[in-house]
Amino acid sequence: MSLFCRVRWLRFPKRAYVRHLICKLETHAPLALLPDRFPETITAWLQQHPFIKIVSRDGFTGFKQGITDSNPSIKQVYDRWHFITNAKNSWIKPYPLSFQLPLLGLQEKE
Repeated sequence: MSLFCRVRWLRFPKRAYVRHLICKLETHAPLALLPDRFPETITAWLQQHPFIKIVSRDGFTGFKQGITDSNPSIKQVYDRWHFITNAKNSWIKPYPLSFQLPLLGLQEKE
């Protein structure tokens, strides 16, 4: 089994429910589909799979709590997509458009 996994949420189109997918980080092959977002659910699943050593996740604090509760020695990695998106948003939002455009090599239309 894999030592690395990823916790992702899936929202099904036209449905009112969300599921959480746990997959192998190396191959993206699904390992489990969790029914909810509660930390207890993630904790229970990880306790049944003690071989997992590294988990990639987004910034949801419930994931962090569930992983820590199951095994504090599991390394938690913030996933690349959320890191880049949050870094970009925190850099762009405080600055007005007139300041951003020259940095991007663009000019403001009059």
